Amino acid sequence: RLYAINLLLRQCPEALHIIFPLLARDSGTIEESSHITRLEQGKGKLRFEGVSYQETHKEPQLPSIDLEIASGQKIALINQDANINRLFADLVCGFVTPSTGRILLDDKDIKQLNTAELRQHIAWIAPDEDLLGDTIAANIAYGSSSCSNEIVITTAAHSSRAMEFIRKLPHGLQTKINKPDLELSDDQRQRILIARALLKKPCIVVLDETTACFNTENTALLRALQKLLDNRTILILSSRPVMLALAEKRFDPVNLSSIGLA
Repeated sequence: RLYAINLLLRQCPEALHIIFPLLARDSGTIEESSHITRLEQGKGKLRFEGVSYQETHKEPQLPSIDLEIASGQKIALINQDANINRLFADLVCGFVTPSTGRILLDDKDIKQLNTAELRQHIAWIAPDEDLLGDTIAANIAYGSSSCSNEIVITTAAHSSRAMEFIRKLPHGLQTKINKPDLELSDDQRQRILIARALLKKPCIVVLDETTACFNTENTALLRALQKLLDNRTILILSSRPVMLALAEKRFDPVNLSSIGLA
């Protein structure tokens, strides 16, 4: 055991030699481009103008898309290939860049938005997402660009119906998730994820059931989802009827005209 500790201590100076020069950099040398556009308060209106996507030397995954999604509209992506639906959502989030065309959020090209600012307006939730080995409060506050006090964290927990079980825990919001005697059910863990999304106050939400499903049989969880969907632009990546029922319209990103949304 002492030998293992000795190896770890030897690795620490090597890591510090890398970290300290980065910390010593003059922050004044890092400047934002003067062409960066600000998005003060997102409304969630999306517009695709001639957007296509094709990887090098491969067939186009997405053809040219001309499409407008109104603010607050709830859309289910229904291509049989889940990767196509996920690609569409990736384009909206700026994770990948279109091969042609541009995507506008509230009439502003997302390429001209600060990346962190763009992501702050979008919440992507997957039901099997891992939680941090920290307190419940820290898990809810994770991802928020501003410091969150206990009042706003509690409000988000109430809105997601998570306080229904949190108040019964030994230390409430300060209960640590990684304790061996604490085992959260799927719907409880998912309600914490929804609280995290609500705290961000995003204008766009991606509900991703590509690899797992929300426990919609739980009434509290279903109500939490409905609260999250209220007055927000929603992209649903799912083939389950219960999730598709939450959408106002459905479309296939590869064949928009057949759904009447183009």
